[in-house]
Amino acid sequence: MIFGNPSELAIQIEIVPEWCSNRFLEGIFCVYLDRQRLSSSHAHTDTLTVVTRQLLSGLSASVADVPKPYPLPDGFIGKGREDLFRMLYELTYPSNATDLSVQNCWNYVISPDSMTDRGFHLFIYRDDSSEVLLGGSIDAGIVVSTSMPIGSAFAIAREANEYAMRHFDASNRASGNTC
Repeated sequence: MIFGNPSELAIQIEIVPEWCSNRFLEGIFCVYLDRQRLSSSHAHTDTLTVVTRQLLSGLSASVADVPKPYPLPDGFIGKGREDLFRMLYELTYPSNATDLSVQNCWNYVISPDSMTDRGFHLFIYRDDSSEVLLGGSIDAGIVVSTSMPIGSAFAIAREANEYAMRHFDASNRASGNTC
């Protein structure tokens, strides 16, 4: 099932019953941004209720009652897509993170852990009256972006999460599991 528009932002969820158990809804999770699939070429198992909830949570987090997406820091404005991706990556995952005085900034990253673990990252920020999603992989040399009305990414993530939760709940009811 695909939620959204792959030409802008889409989330693909494919439930694989053979991978599922009575406690976990397993399957394939992919994000598409500006027609580019942000994933390795290998199929990976993801716990769909977890990955969609993480994406939704990343999109809805607020700091000091300012909802996402946040505007870019002044020093980031006007940078090219690749430079901006690297700057947001370094802000989120500083290379000197072992130094306890260094603070990670989680304001812009929205990629679920499973996506990040595979080397792909998804960021969001506010630009005038729209939200800009910037995704890619430093290792794969991919950086793509799209601009959408504010709240669009959250609406797509919410649809994907509701789909995963409906299937998980239905599966548990069918099996008599109450976990």
